[in-house]
Amino acid sequence: MMLFICLYVFSVSAQSISREPVTKVKKARPGPKLPVTVQDIEDQQATTTVEELLAKAGEKTYQRLGTGGGVWAIRKNRPNLKYFQIILAYRAGTLITEVTVVKGNTFRINDAAPELLRLASRLDYAKVGLNRGGDLVVRNEARLKSLDVDELTNNLDKIAAAADQIFVEVQKFSSNPK
Repeated sequence: MMLFICLYVFSVSAQSISREPVTKVKKARPGPKLPVTVQDIEDQQATTTVEELLAKAGEKTYQRLGTGGGVWAIRKNRPNLKYFQIILAYRAGTLITEVTVVKGNTFRINDAAPELLRLASRLDYAKVGLNRGGDLVVRNEARLKSLDVDELTNNLDKIAAAADQIFVEVQKFSSNPK
């Protein structure tokens, strides 16, 4: 003879004990949305990293642009290009360094194009191009994750020197000759 023992476990709630009928099932409300996203945290960390690098590089003339962070302007002065700004912008892990050399309506782009292509070929550490507004810019990019003070300083110096050099070359194509 064999004996089988079966145990059954039932879920018992307070409503089933009180024997009141269940009239309404409450759906769980979704929790409040998190005020800070992962992207926000990464952007905040990037902002802190860039500002630490700028401080270590001895850059005292920078200014944070906008309220969200991620964009900085550094005032510079060179022998030929006077009083310009290097714009640093953080996007998706990359720190972009850019200088607007001349406004698009101040030079003859079609005449300057061959000379700009020659310059772009010689400046292997910088890109020469036009932005959305048609302004002539010089820029470079660096991965923020691997950027150190020496590389940041090097990027700032090279972009400033390239902007100064390009400014001289473009002056002969000025729409407003002096």
